[in-house]
Amino acid sequence: MADWALSHHGQDKQQAKDHEKIERRKRQNRINQRTYRLHRKAKSGKPSAPTRWKFIGSLTDQDDEHGHLVPTPKPRASSNLSLDKPLVYPQMDSLDIIACDLAPTGACERATQFKKYAYQCYITGSPKSDHLLTLIKINVHRALVENMAALGMDMNWMNPDAVSPFCTSQPWTSTVNALIPAQLQPTNLQCTVPHHPWLDFFPHPRMRDRLIAAGDGFDDERLCTDIMGFWNDEKDNPGVVIWGNPWEVENWELSEGFLRKWGWAVKGCTELIKSTNYWRARRGEKRLLMHALQ
Repeated sequence: MADWALSHHGQDKQQAKDHEKIERRKRQNRINQRTYRLHRKAKSGKPSAPTRWKFIGSLTDQDDEHGHLVPTPKPRASSNLSLDKPLVYPQMDSLDIIACDLAPTGACERATQFKKYAYQCYITGSPKSDHLLTLIKINVHRALVENMAALGMDMNWMNPDAVSPFCTSQPWTSTVNALIPAQLQPTNLQCTVPHHPWLDFFPHPRMRDRLIAAGDGFDDERLCTDIMGFWNDEKDNPGVVIWGNPWEVENWELSEGFLRKWGWAVKGCTELIKSTNYWRARRGEKRLLMHALQ
């Protein structure tokens, strides 16, 4: 009986491995097909999404290059908005949208309700400490959506089959490149290796390259859940905290749990570690050393 159980368990493990290989092959095929379609569209002369780049250079309403009115953004109290840097303005009211295909059923709706409740507690002078972890992860979601908008993308680019526009033959004009914040400018690897657009949203170029180079060698859904999974209550908290404009590395803080779990992805990203220790020092916490965590 025990031998049968062990044999059956071994068969289950092998079937799981085979299923994983099949799914990985399917994902790669979808990426290849998506890249092929984008190449064909580029050769045909038809524009690929995103077709409208909205940008601001001042705090007045203006027309973009396609003649569409770009609304004036409403600066938030915590914003470090710099008027001498042209930014790509979101194409929709997406910054307040909670949307995640990895979330359990109803989680996104509950998160939206939670945001309203937490804000009400804040403005009435009674913020609650147990709101903090959830708020941090919702804030990371918002931060990456802001970086998505800064790259001229919208939620359509979050399709599971999407391939980053940087690695297609779509022409990138100097005007468009000038609108992208310096730390989000694509690297050579981003422009040559097909990958999902969401990996373009991290503000450190070396981190982006390490994630892209890893290919299927890591679970990107796990990474997404760790940093944005507001429904996830993992004790080690392998997440990040955003303290300002999300396209600037110095506003990112990596948790100790994140460095233990995902340290390989930020190896050599000295600016991220420096920023992390800066924010920890502000709270009187000890510096983190990469070699001590690995």
